[in-house]
Amino acid sequence: GVFAYLAGQITRPVSSVAATARKIVEGDLGARASGPMPSRFSGEISQLVQDFNSLAATMQAHDRRLKQEAAAIAHELRTPLTVLMGRLHGLCDGLFEPTPEEHARLLRQAKALANLIDDLRTVSLATAGQLALNPEPVDLSAVAAEVIDQFANDIEKSQVALHLDLQAAPALADPNRLRQAIGNLIANALRYAGEWGELRIESGRQGDWAQVRVLDRGPGLPAGQAPALFEPFTRGDPSRSRDSGGSGLGLAVVAAVASSHGGEVVAANRDYGGAVFTLRIPQAPIESSSLTPTISALRIR
Repeated sequence: GVFAYLAGQITRPVSSVAATARKIVEGDLGARASGPMPSRFSGEISQLVQDFNSLAATMQAHDRRLKQEAAAIAHELRTPLTVLMGRLHGLCDGLFEPTPEEHARLLRQAKALANLIDDLRTVSLATAGQLALNPEPVDLSAVAAEVIDQFANDIEKSQVALHLDLQAAPALADPNRLRQAIGNLIANALRYAGEWGELRIESGRQGDWAQVRVLDRGPGLPAGQAPALFEPFTRGDPSRSRDSGGSGLGLAVVAAVASSHGGEVVAANRDYGGAVFTLRIPQAPIESSSLTPTISALRIR
């Protein structure tokens, strides 16, 4: 009668949830539970089944993403390792002369591999909420100036005109992580905008933020894809090779550093062409005498 009907409305979907849970444990992440037939008694049971299936879908999507990232990591590591091993085999077999130029080429490949591993570690730690910071009073303008100086040779080779507007931007932050993030923003701009001849870097205060902005006159951002650029292994132009397009981790590292400081990084297209990337972290009321000074002199074209 009525009691048997009500019992069936409860036990069948609950049994389906239990059976589906066993399938998921066994590795079938595509399994889904079936709900009760619609009735005035099935509301809460239907909600239970929907919530369970939503959880299963989330697990499946997470598993798919982990597999995709594992494949991407393997691909990115294989490229510099293959080149490095090929050159070393060539040296061992006498195909290449052990010249200073060859040693420098090998060192560049090893450095690229080390940088990739460091970026992977940064993103992994940030994802796990374990990215350690050593904050101190800093001025983002001084940190940016130091990084720009480190890129002086690359900027000169790229033939871009560098325009600077570095205003004080005090914050309590980890200067090493900020150097890493700002360096990635500059490298990204040079990679995509080198042939367009202009790079502008700004720093200063904006409301409660201390910020650094990197602006170029390159091809700009793909429509609707700005947020996705900060996901690991995302490139603005998928056709670019690793040599010209980077590993796809640089902007993910910037986002990780910004988030760990309680800040953000945003990307947008500029008026009249080009892109602007803005790194923001909370501003701090710091006396100018306590700020970390600019370490290197600027070399500006």
